[in-house]
Amino acid sequence: MVEILDSLKLPFEIPPLLHSPVVHFAIVLPLLALVLEIVNLFLRRRCIGVISSLLLLLSVVVYLGAFFTGKVDGSEAYALLNNDGKALLKSHKTLGIYLVYGIMGIFFLKLLTAALNNTLARLFFVLALAGFSGFALKQGKDGGELVFKYGANVKAVSVLDDKVMELEEKLEECKVSPETNSTISQ
Repeated sequence: MVEILDSLKLPFEIPPLLHSPVVHFAIVLPLLALVLEIVNLFLRRRCIGVISSLLLLLSVVVYLGAFFTGKVDGSEAYALLNNDGKALLKSHKTLGIYLVYGIMGIFFLKLLTAALNNTLARLFFVLALAGFSGFALKQGKDGGELVFKYGANVKAVSVLDDKVMELEEKLEECKVSPETNSTISQ
């Protein structure tokens, strides 16, 4: 089942370094849905349940985006990581796949719970969403560790920034003629 999602190819290319902005939404959306669901245990308002359902549907889309942007960024970072970083990246990817399937399951569980309209089922759903959110927070912690401890994609970007700065300096030197110390007209 893990291989199914991992083997999917998109019909378009994803640029690198999009994973970070996407995953912030992946973490916050289920947490926001969790807060709404806890409040709705007491208020029992249909509109809160609908908003929560929409947030979870959006979460499914965001988690798919987080996975595919993570594949791109992970493949860019992998070669530059040490062995511990590579091992963490592999487990981060595996948990990411499980989280994609998990958010889909959470969304369908929400639909089932809404159809049942049972307090015990709603409580079970809130607990399942809380557990899922805990794994999402752990995934965020691991992702932060990849970046801040192991330098995932930070080193590559830093090297490229250094090269760009070096080339810009050389370009400026070429614009100024060494003999006359004046700017060459273009």
